[in-house]
Amino acid sequence: MLRSQHKPGEVVKADNYDNFLINNFADIGKQKFTFSLFPHHGDYRVGGVVNQAYIMNHPLQIVPVKPHPGELPPSLSFFAIDTNSVIIETIKLAEDGDGIIVRLYESYGLEISAMLSWVCNYHYVQYVDLQENKLDDSFLLQSILQS
Repeated sequence: MLRSQHKPGEVVKADNYDNFLINNFADIGKQKFTFSLFPHHGDYRVGGVVNQAYIMNHPLQIVPVKPHPGELPPSLSFFAIDTNSVIIETIKLAEDGDGIIVRLYESYGLEISAMLSWVCNYHYVQYVDLQENKLDDSFLLQSILQS
């Protein structure tokens, strides 16, 4: 069994408060989690385990709206990927407020090509790291970006 990392800060005041920062471990105590079994054929890739995990852990949230005029079709994906093994993990505003960050990852451990498509008209695509620092994007020039 692994011991949790030290937790930097107070959530609940400990009995031995003098040593709270030294002795506090984030996962010690009562825990609540969901455990699921998903019977499937083949390995996790063939069985669609990653996609089923996202369906269970991130259910679709529906926000009812009243009918209103507009030009969007009844069904639309603002971002889409053409393969099941690439997951669109995050879509968010850039930290500097100038753009949209789309985080993706390949969930099968394979080196593949994939096509990301979107409906909005973006003028520029930049490859960045998790801290949103610009990285070499020369490979994007060889990629097909569909908008």
